[in-house]
Amino acid sequence: MDVARRSPTTSRRGAVARGGHRRVRRAVLSTGVALAAALIATSLVSAGRDVARIDRLKSHGIMVTVTVSDCRGNLGGSGSNVVDYTCHGTYRVHATAYHEVIGSLTSLRPAGATVRGVVDPSQHGYVVLASALGHSASPVRTLLIPGLLGVGFIVVLVWSLRRVRRRL
Repeated sequence: MDVARRSPTTSRRGAVARGGHRRVRRAVLSTGVALAAALIATSLVSAGRDVARIDRLKSHGIMVTVTVSDCRGNLGGSGSNVVDYTCHGTYRVHATAYHEVIGSLTSLRPAGATVRGVVDPSQHGYVVLASALGHSASPVRTLLIPGLLGVGFIVVLVWSLRRVRRRL
């Protein structure tokens, strides 16, 4: 029987070579950091778009009268009670008729009822209640949480990188 001698760098099938655990840990941590950065960036972009849309509606929005066509109840978590409503309505912008969901209208309205709406000038298929614009969140509040998460992420990342460099 010929017994092969193994060098310290060879490994058995399925086993992880020396230093392999560190590579796996580094890959998992790098993937986690990249996912967290992507999530924070996506949140900031989404919040920024919401702020821009609200500003556009407030400053250049097109006032319309929306005729409610139907309202459907949205069930709560247990499915036994109605939490709010999704209502569709019809309105006209520049002689073109639109039939869309009425944003911010969460109470039951009978078919044929009219409400005042504001249409996004860059996307005529988006309408919200005129009264809801006055109660919309301020831009600072909308961007606060994603911004704080981003700053916290950068602080933790810089602290971690400095700690790793000190070990080396």
